Amino acid sequence: MGLDKGQCDQAAIIISSTLLGFTISRGCPSPHWQTAPSTKPSLAARPTFTKLADCGKDVNTAKQNGCAFDLIMGQWVPQLCFDQALHDRYLENYGWPRFWDISLEVPAPEDVVYTGDYNGTFLPLEFHFHHCAYILQHLMRGYATGAPVLESLWSYHHAEHCTLLLETQEFPGRNITFLRTDFASCVQPHIS
Repeated sequence: MGLDKGQCDQAAIIISSTLLGFTISRGCPSPHWQTAPSTKPSLAARPTFTKLADCGKDVNTAKQNGCAFDLIMGQWVPQLCFDQALHDRYLENYGWPRFWDISLEVPAPEDVVYTGDYNGTFLPLEFHFHHCAYILQHLMRGYATGAPVLESLWSYHHAEHCTLLLETQEFPGRNITFLRTDFASCVQPHIS
């Protein structure tokens, strides 16, 4: 089920307003909400959501609900929102090592990492840039096709964080990323 032309236009306003820094980041001044984080842009329309699937709050519930563990998101994701091809492409192209410790000295075994049954892993900072690009691709897939999306991807705070990270290519004071294992919900956005 796709969006009609008016809904698509409104979704474009929301997505482009949220991700503007990513789409025009090189050679353009930062949008005002990136330089003043407490000031959010006024959006013409705000989406509402219908929750379609949920992975619960623990690994057993996620498995019972048929969720897949998305290694790029660090989340158990409902099948309806899991893009296996995109996930596999990112893993094949980048395949980041994961670690149990902040100094990136104790490798997390791949067979354990794939289970998604742990609190989280540490990764090199480079992973964070790809994680943010992955999120953008998920959002744009939902926008372009009307497909459901992960509810967490609609977080303005997360979009602002990723936009700034992609624009500056740095994470002040850090050279690592901690990816906490989490449990996602899949939603259908409705633009009014």
